[in-house]
Amino acid sequence: MKAFLTLMALELAQNVPLIGGFVAAWGHWRAGQWAAALGWMVAGGVLAALVIWVTEPQIFAGHRESLRAVVGNALIFPVLMVLLALYLAAGWSSWSTDLLVGGGLAVLLAAGQELAAGERFGAVRAVWLAVSGAGTLWLFRLFLDSHPVWCVIVVNLWFTLVMGLYKHWRLSGTAAES
Repeated sequence: MKAFLTLMALELAQNVPLIGGFVAAWGHWRAGQWAAALGWMVAGGVLAALVIWVTEPQIFAGHRESLRAVVGNALIFPVLMVLLALYLAAGWSSWSTDLLVGGGLAVLLAAGQELAAGERFGAVRAVWLAVSGAGTLWLFRLFLDSHPVWCVIVVNLWFTLVMGLYKHWRLSGTAAES
């Protein structure tokens, strides 16, 4: 149980800068303060990439993100945040498209991360990310404008739960991919 709680704490640490950065950026985005919004997106993305670099070896013994993977994450995360902001601000976006777009953006994240790291595409990981991404987008729509602090808390808990369970499953030895 202690190992599971440690894994979840490390996963949470990876997600807080990314989700917090986006939520902080969103208010600036909505106000047309593009430089501030992009600054929060870049700061959140870079910090998340660095936290992943530090914490991933504690989750998967012997694994260290390469410099290429860290730089890839630092570039991919802000780009995805911009796409997410454009989507949420679009007049055509709605609850009904959130699950598809959220899942799709998460699969793009998986593909981009693996391309940047020089690794093969992991379909199982992409599915877990798609589930977490679809729920994340739906929760953003629910909380982002009215309750930004709750948005950070709820989205982090959701994303951490899904991806933490994926990593726990991988570590349990029953995973089909490593």
